[in-house]
Amino acid sequence: MDSLHDSVPDIAVHGEGGIDVFRRKSGAEAATGRFDCLCTLVPLPQGGHRMIAHSGTARHAREAIELARDRLAATPWLGQVFALGRTAGYLSLASGAPVADRLMLVLYLDFLRAWHLADLAIGGFEAGLGRRETVSVRQARHVLQLLVNFNRPRRARSLVVALMPRLIGAPRDESAGDAAAALRLAGELCLRRGDARLALVAHEGALRFGETRARLMRARAAAQAAGDAAAEARLAARIEQDSAPRRGAGVA
Repeated sequence: MDSLHDSVPDIAVHGEGGIDVFRRKSGAEAATGRFDCLCTLVPLPQGGHRMIAHSGTARHAREAIELARDRLAATPWLGQVFALGRTAGYLSLASGAPVADRLMLVLYLDFLRAWHLADLAIGGFEAGLGRRETVSVRQARHVLQLLVNFNRPRRARSLVVALMPRLIGAPRDESAGDAAAALRLAGELCLRRGDARLALVAHEGALRFGETRARLMRARAAAQAAGDAAAEARLAARIEQDSAPRRGAGVA
């Protein structure tokens, strides 16, 4: 499958808010999941798409993203209905297609498998919360990571709302890093859904576990998106204060 990853790195699917483009990861990169959502392409009324980047690599991969989008539109079997329980339809799915398309079919099937395993994990976690079972901060972080990986902000909404008080109120012990990371992921999901105010709550909650520059910058961006000028100014001042020692050190 690694050679497949090299030959057809990106795939496109119709997601919650447009066309989501994913990149399959391998090796150490796959520690947080096999697939990473690079961006969402939102259709424009006048034609074309507006790209919402979810990964730092997206803006440097426009050509690959456009190729993935074009393949989705131009590959008939990607819109074809077939029965998983009928092997007779397996070959007809991509009958006569070139080898590259057949390999891409395998990649899409790998994505299907990963998507369903993630959805099962998310559903199991939600069921546990519903039964008032004890869930760890690390489990919450893992599930939120899956929701980010597969770009499912709508699916995440009720879960984020339920988890937020638990995460913000988590003890500042060995699980503090997981709590801060979980809140970062929650904030990202909120921003993708357009709920900037809840994203601000999440990112400011992460500051409770330590004020790093990255956390302050994310909180400030959420405040800006929410139109909260007071919070933005307060966070900007803290970022400035955080930068001051570095400037002083550089002068010497």
